[in-house]
Amino acid sequence: MSKADIVTIQASGWNKRKAENLDRTFAKRYIKTVLRISEASEYLEKLIKELSRQEDTVQQWVSEVKEWTAGTTSQNDLEKTIEGLHLSVKQRKYELYRQPDGIKWRHQLRKKIAAVKRALEDAVTKHNAVMGGTDKLPPPNELLAEENYSWPWAYQRARCLRMDVGQSCVLALMSVRVLPKEDVARDAGTRNLEQTPGNTQTTLCAEG
Repeated sequence: MSKADIVTIQASGWNKRKAENLDRTFAKRYIKTVLRISEASEYLEKLIKELSRQEDTVQQWVSEVKEWTAGTTSQNDLEKTIEGLHLSVKQRKYELYRQPDGIKWRHQLRKKIAAVKRALEDAVTKHNAVMGGTDKLPPPNELLAEENYSWPWAYQRARCLRMDVGQSCVLALMSVRVLPKEDVARDAGTRNLEQTPGNTQTTLCAEG
């Protein structure tokens, strides 16, 4: 008997034993899942009471987080680009006035500042083309004139996250929703494995 035959017999025996114990396995898994859902639900109710919030409010938080995370990657990248260019101009201007010596060096630095400002203007134009109302940005000169400009998307992210209040509620609610789906998916995968023992045997034989 070859090594491949031995591995095939072992795999067949393993599948048979697992099939015989499948009902007990599913029963234990179901009980564990029910307990986890119950614990997550109790934790969620406790948080809602402690924070004096209604369940509708938590649902709204979940919707806000989904809307925020669904934002396009390109738009998020553009926002980071604008922040980076804005900071770059600020830093170079600081260097320009901090280092009075060297006419040639100051001339080169002014050219760099002008180039970065043009890039900032282009990025702001792209941003404003897809945004509206209070989310639009002012011209670069106005942005740079303010000491500490508050980016509109920074407020939106902070509002959606609510790290000090809503995140725990959102995570608890998502746990209650996800646990049953995870259990169903895991059971389906186990059933598929049991219904196609030949696939397992073939794979094991090939490895042998």
